[in-house]
Amino acid sequence: MADSKKPLLDPLSRLSEIMFGLLMVLTFTGTLSVSLAEGGTVQEVLVGAIGCNIAWGLVDGVMSILLGYTERNQLAAQHEAIRAAAPVLARDLMRQQMPDQAAAVLGDAELDRLVQALKDQPANVSKRPLGW
Repeated sequence: MADSKKPLLDPLSRLSEIMFGLLMVLTFTGTLSVSLAEGGTVQEVLVGAIGCNIAWGLVDGVMSILLGYTERNQLAAQHEAIRAAAPVLARDLMRQQMPDQAAAVLGDAELDRLVQALKDQPANVSKRPLGW
């Protein structure tokens, strides 16, 4: 099976990031006349707008990395709970992790096979340290 990774940003997040960047730049350009009246230059406003976008990008990037790390650890904790649970409880925990449509069509036998497949995986397959 090929190792496929999901994109870093979904289309809605990508569009939101573009819009936030534009709003920041528009805020700076909207205050251009005030800045020029106070003795500022166009170059100073441009540097401020670019600096603001770079700072936002750094903060947003760090938050994205921490969110991904947290989600991976939560998933690993859920997998460990399923591994350690009794068969009936493990089946219920597995069902809770699925979309409602999938949980509705899968019977107990299929869920038991999924739980067993999860138990057959190495214990630390989902746990990854935070790194580059």
